[in-house]
Amino acid sequence: MNQFGVAVFGGTELTFGSILPMMAAIRFGPGYGVVAAVIASLSTLFNWGHPLGAICYPAEAALVGWLASQRRWHPLLADILFWSFLGFPIALFYTQFDGTIPFPGYWAIAVKMPVNGLVSTLTAYTALEILLDALAHRSGSVAAKAPLLQILFHRFGLLATLPIVALGFYAGRTFDLRQRVNSAVEVADAADDLAGAVGKYLDTHRQVIATLARQLATDSPSGHDFQASQLEAVRREFPGFLTLLLADEHGQIIATAPNRTTAARGEFTSVADREYFLQAVSRRRTFVSDVFLGRGLGHDLIVAISAPVLDAHGQVRFVVEGSLNLEQLSHPRQRATDRDGASRSRTRAPRQHPDQRRPRLLRAASALEFRPRLRW
Repeated sequence: MNQFGVAVFGGTELTFGSILPMMAAIRFGPGYGVVAAVIASLSTLFNWGHPLGAICYPAEAALVGWLASQRRWHPLLADILFWSFLGFPIALFYTQFDGTIPFPGYWAIAVKMPVNGLVSTLTAYTALEILLDALAHRSGSVAAKAPLLQILFHRFGLLATLPIVALGFYAGRTFDLRQRVNSAVEVADAADDLAGAVGKYLDTHRQVIATLARQLATDSPSGHDFQASQLEAVRREFPGFLTLLLADEHGQIIATAPNRTTAARGEFTSVADREYFLQAVSRRRTFVSDVFLGRGLGHDLIVAISAPVLDAHGQVRFVVEGSLNLEQLSHPRQRATDRDGASRSRTRAPRQHPDQRRPRLLRAASALEFRPRLRW
């Protein structure tokens, strides 16, 4: 019976496997009820992925069976006592401290467990009363006289309560589904906004690298210090770049930002085998890589953006590459806002640079953010 659950709210299911154990507990005592509950709840260990059913349902059968058969308590009252002081605290404690249950599963499970138990007990008691009355009527035995209120409760009260409970579950499930649909729409909108922001962030830095490559081709750079200063200026202007490098047509590194000497770079002196170098050389245009683990100037997860520096005959002279900082990529909106504010500040108080060609490059690159977005 546990295999045919009814989805209610928060990703939980209303199961019916505890109905027969509760009938056995109410009629024959706690021993039979516990044995039946253990057998019925074993499947929940695999279906639910947690042991709450295997813990709570046998304990429920034991207490309700003992109070109903030995103390003559009403089964519903005994079940309310169990879930109020034992079952619900156990479910709440377990779900709150089990880190494997995602939200909103933990609160839904904690609420669903006592509700499921009460519904099962109500169903078991109603079915048992109807079954016993039918057997007594067929055998011709005379039932003991009972107060009219008790007869009315047995005949109509329980039967009327079950549809109300079912309606409540249906309403809860409808509300839950509506909330899930609304949440899915909000998540989709947020994902679209984030994708747009990330796309703009990548596109801006892609165009920065393309502009830098064109500027280097125009300026005919020479000298390690000058090339390193050019790269460092762009890196300060766009902190999204973790590192920048300039390599010759054979892949040998000429300059880096941060500026590092050959001794500081160690064995990392060539990028001839890197995909971003090979693609930039073969395609003769800007290339954006997938995410990969850096193994040269650092060991961070990066996205490499590279572009060839072409001579007047269209031959590759250099390749410039920027490693995009994924930590800043995770907050593209804030970075864009900070960069906008920094750009406005620079507009109000422009800085003077020793080399007059450097501001021209930075102003051209800074203006890229306000150009129409290009897809790549």
